[in-house]
Amino acid sequence: MNLKVLKRLSKENKVRVQKVTKQIAKRPLTSFLLTLGVLLLLIVASNFVFRPKTPLQKEVPAKEVQTYKIGSAPTVIVQGQVEKSGVIKIVAQTSGIVSSISANEGQKVLKGKNFVNISSNYQGANAASVQTSIASKQYHFTRDTFDTQMEIIAKQREIAQKSRDNTGQLRDISKQSVDETNSLINLNQEILDQLSANIASLEAGNVEGANDAGILQVKQLKSQFQSGQNQLKTAQRNLDYQTNEGKPPGQLADLGRDLTLKQLDIQGKSLTLSKDVSQLQLALAALGESLFRPSAPFSGMIERVYVRVGQSVNPGTPILTFAGENSQQAVVVRVGQEMVSKLSKLENSRLHIASKVVEAIPSYISSEATDGQLYSVIYDIEKENLDQLADGSYIDVEIPIGYPNTGFAFPFLPIDAIFQTQEENIVYVVREGKAQSKKVQLGPVSGKYVEITSGLDSGDQIILNRNIIEGDKVQVVEN
Repeated sequence: MNLKVLKRLSKENKVRVQKVTKQIAKRPLTSFLLTLGVLLLLIVASNFVFRPKTPLQKEVPAKEVQTYKIGSAPTVIVQGQVEKSGVIKIVAQTSGIVSSISANEGQKVLKGKNFVNISSNYQGANAASVQTSIASKQYHFTRDTFDTQMEIIAKQREIAQKSRDNTGQLRDISKQSVDETNSLINLNQEILDQLSANIASLEAGNVEGANDAGILQVKQLKSQFQSGQNQLKTAQRNLDYQTNEGKPPGQLADLGRDLTLKQLDIQGKSLTLSKDVSQLQLALAALGESLFRPSAPFSGMIERVYVRVGQSVNPGTPILTFAGENSQQAVVVRVGQEMVSKLSKLENSRLHIASKVVEAIPSYISSEATDGQLYSVIYDIEKENLDQLADGSYIDVEIPIGYPNTGFAFPFLPIDAIFQTQEENIVYVVREGKAQSKKVQLGPVSGKYVEITSGLDSGDQIILNRNIIEGDKVQVVEN
């Protein structure tokens, strides 16, 4: 477009503006209303032309939730420990050097089969074997001489009895001698009396010493008889003393015999004790020797060998893992006192074993605390699940807690399902596919669960998820 055309158009526009200005000046009100109407039309037209397109509203999807239905016992998930009674780890019970190994993985062995041999040094010598040999020889010597020594004791007891009998017979002989001595004493006494009478008669008729020689002779004779009489009386007194059982000589004889017999009894018991101790020492030495030769406590299979020949081991060093033919296993769950008193015994627990769930009822629930303040809940596991669980491992166990709502018991809910404020406790239930709140009253807490004492009705489906608000659409999924 050239300059001439632009000037011409500019001039024409000025003319049009002047005409419009004159028309507005002549009819100002009409011009104002006309202008206002034009603006209105433009606004209305612009609303239709430039109105944004209304997006299509998508339907809000329902939230998937897990629920607990009032009328069945809730479950609490706890950890259970696997305990296998027939799977053991054989460990070294003494220090030494592994000298030989007679066990291999996968080998089936019978009870008493030797696994490995442990020696005291690298040359294979075993001090325990030497001690066993010493104890064996001592025991065999004691056993072989036992009967002979008992016979000797019996003979000594017989000698003691014979000595006592001999003493009695000697006492009887002495008693006979006493009687004879008494007779002789009486005879001597008569002779002495007669001699005394003769002396008295001679002295009475002794005129001017006529009988002095006779008197002296009779006195000499009397002196001899008196000396013999004194000796006889001394012998009599000695015999009486020796033959009287109530006197010390008789008592000493009885005490000597009794003492000898008691000593022989003690000697016999000591001999028996020595034999028994010798046998126990042999058994003890054999036990010490067996520590160097670990063997199978029952029939089974060797699962793993951990040692090698020449390796030094100490007490507690693992040697091998051994599984018995009749191995059994159990799962032990340890819970507190409040929970153990509320465990449901009417519904099965669910044990998560590998990729499957096994339902079982506890075989035993302890009535006393077994691990500190915890009680044991024991489940027996079938043999087909034996290979899927390792001894000492842990699995999840869903235990029903509380009882089905039968009108006399209250349900338990996870604490996370309760929405608490300062004034009220709320749970959400499913009503016509939407979440609806209900006020509840709480009871005591058992672990991660709390007892609901009021506010719920039989058949209520309690929403367990935390991402729910009033009015949300929900879809119940299986737990």
